[in-house]
Amino acid sequence: MAIPVPALDGHRLNAADASLPSPAERQPKILYISDEYYPCTKANCEQALQTVAALSREGADIRFVTPRRWRDLITNSEARKQAMLTGFTGLGDFSMTQLVLPPLLLPPLTWLSHAVMAPLYATLARADVIYSRNALAAWIGVQCGRAVLYETYRTFDRLDSPLARRLAKTSSRRFLGIVTHSQISKASFLEAGVADTKLAVIPNGHDPAALEPRERKQDARAVLGWPEDRPAVCYAGRIDVEKGILAILELAARSPEIDYWLIGPSQRDRAEWVLRAAAERNLENIHVRPWVPMTSLRTYLYAADILLIPPTAEPLRAHGKTVLPMKTYLYMGVGRPIVAPRLPDIDDVLDDGNAMLVTPDDYPSAVARIRSLLRDAALAERLGQKARANSKQYTWGHRAKRIMAFVHSRLPERRLPHPESASRSSFAGP
Repeated sequence: MAIPVPALDGHRLNAADASLPSPAERQPKILYISDEYYPCTKANCEQALQTVAALSREGADIRFVTPRRWRDLITNSEARKQAMLTGFTGLGDFSMTQLVLPPLLLPPLTWLSHAVMAPLYATLARADVIYSRNALAAWIGVQCGRAVLYETYRTFDRLDSPLARRLAKTSSRRFLGIVTHSQISKASFLEAGVADTKLAVIPNGHDPAALEPRERKQDARAVLGWPEDRPAVCYAGRIDVEKGILAILELAARSPEIDYWLIGPSQRDRAEWVLRAAAERNLENIHVRPWVPMTSLRTYLYAADILLIPPTAEPLRAHGKTVLPMKTYLYMGVGRPIVAPRLPDIDDVLDDGNAMLVTPDDYPSAVARIRSLLRDAALAERLGQKARANSKQYTWGHRAKRIMAFVHSRLPERRLPHPESASRSSFAGP
């Protein structure tokens, strides 16, 4: 009996609304290629890990393939996996291979080597499907005769390279299609001429278990040492200019009675740069903490009055590197009111019923809306609880089901052998 895929309100998933195969049918062997070194605290690393782990928990025959550092050459696979999972909880077990690359000195050459070697490994391992956010690895996979699934959060015009655009528009039957994270991304591919059947909007998610045990605001504040009489707005994510952090400084300058807490790392500079910028403007209500594991991050989120997505269009329209940020789903699961810009990507998930949406880059108006939300406890409670209720459809497990449904809908002609005859080539194991 087929396993139904949960409905996703507000999203048109096309072929991803299909049903998964019955347990009697063999799952396709999927090899997920990531070009990042682990352990890694970047959002794309977390997204890749969570996706692979969720697919494995849902029964997919999947193997995670990453590069291996030379210093880890003699480290056993279990120790390397445990190091990879540092800072994460509840991911479960999954198969992993870390490829040793040639001793190249320049990072671009290391990246290039992995993009070439990993698809070749997939061919030797007889993988049915290569799944990657790396366009070069995906393109080589197609040339090697593998079925390929490509994933991106970007819009077509913001793809990393001409090769990515060529891959997206290829007519090869081996190219299964593209998983996008938002409707705005999908629309850009449709406009570029990519067939609708090769596109599936499958948003990211969150892990509800990572937010347990739930904490009362006053208890969380006591743990962190926050004052009970100061309103607190919290941002969790990368602390870089292209993520809209300067917008938070603008809010802080206009609302000195509110504390703004920024929790996360910086890729380009130490996160303390924002403290220097705040000091130059004599802002005493900006507070920064570096990246913390989820077990600590949730306390900050529960301690906040409001969770913030910077109210600016810069990350989406100028930089193109933030499209429907992953923090959105985590925020929703916390159950605190969310303040976010009214933008076409955000509109996929948040609306006036589950968040306080504000006009992008209108800081006086945004501050006024934040203050009104702080004064109206009933409204804050209503928005937070609605967001939490909506968050149940945005979990990593639900995402994995949709991905598998899309893969199977794009492999109707592939006759996979019965599980018994395929057991020797399974990816099971470390």
